[in-house]
Amino acid sequence: MRLLPVTLLSVVLLFAFACDAEEEPAAEIVSEDTVPVTEVVEVAVATESVEVVDEVEEIETPPDEVEIVVDQEVKEDPAEMVGVEQEAVPRVIESPKTRQLPDAVPEDVAVIWEAFEFINNEYVDYTLVDHAEMSEEAILGFIEALGDPHMTYITPDQMRMSRDDLAGSFFGIGATVAQAPDGKGVIIQAPMEGSPAMRAGIKPGDRILKVDGVDASGWSVSEAVLIIRGEEGVPVVLTVLHVGETDPVDIEIIRGRVELESVQTRMIPDTPFAEMDIRQFTDETPREIREHMSKLLSEGAEGVVIDLRNNPGGLLHATLDAASEFIPEGMLAYEQDRNGARRDFYAHGEANFANVPIVVLVNEWSGSGAELFAGAVQDHGRAVLIGVKTFGKGSVNITRTLSNGAGLNITIRRWYTPNGNVIEGVGLTPDVVVETEPVPGQRDVEWVEPQMDAAIKQLNFQTQVTTAVGP
Repeated sequence: MRLLPVTLLSVVLLFAFACDAEEEPAAEIVSEDTVPVTEVVEVAVATESVEVVDEVEEIETPPDEVEIVVDQEVKEDPAEMVGVEQEAVPRVIESPKTRQLPDAVPEDVAVIWEAFEFINNEYVDYTLVDHAEMSEEAILGFIEALGDPHMTYITPDQMRMSRDDLAGSFFGIGATVAQAPDGKGVIIQAPMEGSPAMRAGIKPGDRILKVDGVDASGWSVSEAVLIIRGEEGVPVVLTVLHVGETDPVDIEIIRGRVELESVQTRMIPDTPFAEMDIRQFTDETPREIREHMSKLLSEGAEGVVIDLRNNPGGLLHATLDAASEFIPEGMLAYEQDRNGARRDFYAHGEANFANVPIVVLVNEWSGSGAELFAGAVQDHGRAVLIGVKTFGKGSVNITRTLSNGAGLNITIRRWYTPNGNVIEGVGLTPDVVVETEPVPGQRDVEWVEPQMDAAIKQLNFQTQVTTAVGP
C-alpha cells in the first residue's frame, strides 16, 4: 500500500520535530499504545492511546546549486573515445559550502536535503522518481535508525481510522496488538474475553506472521490494526506462531461486534474474596471499578484480587483515577523528557477503597497503563504483586500530523514509578513470582490456577493480620 505524494518539506519538517524541544502537549495517553499506545490496539482502544497535534511550518527552499566541474581537462566526448579504457568511478561534482538550510535543521542533516535535490534534478530516468515513496522510505529509515519499537509511521488511511471515536463497540476480532519485543513485526498482546479471537484460539504472545496470506513480519502496529479490522461477518485468516512452538498455524476468525467492557468481576468460590479483572483502562474504567467494588463489598467480599494480566494499558487519566480509588494520597507516577524536565502525577484524594485488602496479578503481557497502576500500588505498599515480570512499556507517545495526512507516532517522554523505577524495557518484578498461569477457557471452579491460589493465600494472610490488630 502506497501513500499520497509527500513533499520533501515533510521529510525536513519531521527532522525539525525530532531535533527541537517540543512544547508540552495538553494531554497524553498511555498505550500503544494503543494505535498505539501499547500503542495502536486492534480493539480500537489505540484511537485514544496517543495525542494528535497538528503543526505546519513554512520552510524556505534553498537557492539552486552551482555545479563546479573538477575534471576540466577532459575535452573529448566519452562516446567517441572508442577503445580507450574509462575509469570505473563517476566524475566528482563539488557543491559550494554556503548551502542554506531551513531553520531548526542541523548541519549534519544537510546531506538528506542535498541527496534529494540531486536525485530529483539529475537522475537519468525521472519516471522512477516517486516523491511519495522516497519520503515514506526516508521516514521509515529515521525510525529504524532510532531503534524504538514504539515509534511508528501512520499512513493517511490509518490516521483516519485512529481519529474515529469509540462508541462502546466495534467490528473486528477483539484482540490487542503490540509491537514484538524484538521489534520484528507484531504480536497479540491479549485476546478479549469472549471475543472472536479468543473463540478461534488466538493466545497472548502469538506472533502474527501473515494476514490472509500476506507477509506481516515487517508490519507496524498501525498497519496490523488497519488490515485486521473489517466488516462484521467477514473472515480473516491469521498465520500465527504460538509461544513456545516451532510450527505456525493458520487460524480463521470471523470478524464480529466486540463490546468494550473494561471490568469484569466475580466472587471466588469457597472464599470470602472476589476477583476484579481489569482488561484495559478506558474512560469508563474508574466508574466501572467504583460500581463493581461497591457491589462486591455489599455481597460480603473481604478482599479483592485485581487481575491485570494481559492488560495492555489505555488512557492515562483513567489509569491514574483507577489507582486513586485505592491510594489515598501521594505520587502515583512521574514522566521525564530528554532534557530532564519532570512532571509528577498525584492521587486525587478520594480513595473510596483505601482500606480494602487487595492483591494484584500481573504477567508478561501487562503493559503501559497496567504497569503504571501496578507500580503505584507496589511502591506505596498498598498491594503485593504476584505473577511474572511485566511487559516493559514505559514510553509516552504522541502523534504529530504530517502534511500528507499521515502521522508520526513519536516517543517524547519516559514513565517512572513513584520510587523512580524504570519501566521502559525493564518491566516490573512482582513481590511474589509465580510462573504458571491459566490458558483461555480454564478459569472455572474446578481448576485453581497457581497465581490465583497464591493471591488467595496472600489475602488470607492480610485479612488475618487485620483482624488480629483491628481496623
